[in-house]
Parts: sequence; C-alpha cells; structure tokens
Amino acid sequence: YYPRSYAEAYHIYSNIFNDVRIYNKFNERDKIKILDIGSGTGGSLMGLLQVLNERFSFKEFEIISIEGNEDAVTIQSDLLNVFERFIEFNWNNFKANVHTIAFDDKNDLDNRLSMLSLNNNIDIMHSFKVVNEFYRNDYNRNKGLYKELLRLGDKWLKDSGILCLVDVTDRIENVNFISILFNEEVKEYLRTQRTFLSYILPKCCAINYNLCMNRNQCYSKISVYTDFYNDQIESKINYKLFIKGNLGEEIRNEIVENGCNFDRCYCRGERIENCTKIYDSPYIL
Repeated sequence: YYPRSYAEAYHIYSNIFNDVRIYNKFNERDKIKILDIGSGTGGSLMGLLQVLNERFSFKEFEIISIEGNEDAVTIQSDLLNVFERFIEFNWNNFKANVHTIAFDDKNDLDNRLSMLSLNNNIDIMHSFKVVNEFYRNDYNRNKGLYKELLRLGDKWLKDSGILCLVDVTDRIENVNFISILFNEEVKEYLRTQRTFLSYILPKCCAINYNLCMNRNQCYSKISVYTDFYNDQIESKINYKLFIKGNLGEEIRNEIVENGCNFDRCYCRGERIENCTKIYDSPYIL
C-alpha cells in the first residue's frame, strides 16, 4: 500500500510542477505549507516531498499531517525522521506536525481541523484514497465528503494554492462506483457554490462538467505502475486537481480554449466513459 501511494503522489505532483506557471508561482515562496488529510503511513506525503525536494532549493516545507490511526502516525513520524536526513542535501528544510485526529463524518471534519488555526495560508492541500473508506463504512452518513473537501479548499488555501483529491475506482456495494460518486459531487459543488477554485484536471471533465447534466454515470481513471520487488503493481485511481484564484483561472481558460479532442473523451457524445487511457493526456498539464 505504501509504495502505491508514494508512486501515485510522485507521478501526480511531477506532472503538476512540470507546468512552468505553477512552478514559478511556488518558486517565489520561501515556505510551502502542506495539509495532508488522512495521511496514513505517509506514502502520498513522501511522494509529494520527494518532488518538492527535487524541484526546489532553499525552501522550508511545513507539514500538517492528519491521521486518526495511532499506529500509522507512529510509522509516518519515523519515516519523516529518515527523510529529514536527505532533504538537506538540496538546502531545503522542513518541520512536520503529525496529528492524531480522527473525525466521525463530514460534519465533524471542519470542527476538528479548525482547532489547528489553519487560516487561509495552505499552499498544497490533498487527500489520498480517504473518502472511499468513509463511504464504505456508512455511505448515507458520509455522502458529500468530496464536496466538503472542496469547501475546505476554498476556505484554507491561499491564492494559487493547489487542491488535489485522489481516490480508488472500484465499487461500493449497493451504491455505485467511487469514480462516479466523485465526479457527481465535484460537478454539483462547482455548479451550486460560490467558489474560488478552478477545475484543472482531468482536462475533459474540467472543460465539460457543465455539459454533463444527463450523464450521471460518467467516470474517469488513470493507471500508475509501481516496480516493487521485481513485480509491477498497477494502481487504478481517479484524481482531480483544482487551483485557487487567478492562476487557476488562467490555466483553466487555456485548457478550455484549446478544446477537448482526446480520442477517448465522450463527455459530449453518446458514450459515457472518458479519460481511461494509461497516462492519457487529459491528465497531463
């Protein structure tokens, strides 16, 4: 599980920081503040930190890591201590605050995190493969958690901040596929709420979400491969990128202007699947 999460995050953030506009905006900052919600043992956090340490120098990375499982928090803290030995080689430094905070449902999340005085100064906020666990436990109680994470991104991200939401693609028994639930909640939030977030990836969804009124079974996914003990592991995930403020508007306007012409995008056609190719360009900035 750990190497999968590490590889997924490394792949996603390598793509994000390949964009020169995003890179330049973050390179202007002395400190990059990260909020990881449901961080587990830290695989996705380590993947992100690896990318940041490769791309930037003379930065401070401040980490606020939230996880309810005490055993996972212990492992993650140990791994962060190991990572600290290597980060200084690129003249970066970081401080990590790993919190054991469990929340019961979407209504409890904001209350718990508000105790941390996050304000609106987060540069990168992400949540990797967390929502599906709450939905499997009790969907009726927890549905709307994707929308709540978007709302918190609006609330806590600074201008040009990044929100990255990642989840698995399989089905919740007697409910639906997670990717479909994910897509529907994102579309509903962006259509009904006053938001400062711009939908960036996948490009097909970012361009066409307002045209998908009757396509309730639309889904998106990407496969990421990890080499692990001479074996190749496939991770099927659905991830969505949002950027707050003018930078997000600039990038999304360019995506819309260039249009959606990928050979497996069916957002505007009769078919309902989209963005299914491995490393497909709808996921590449």
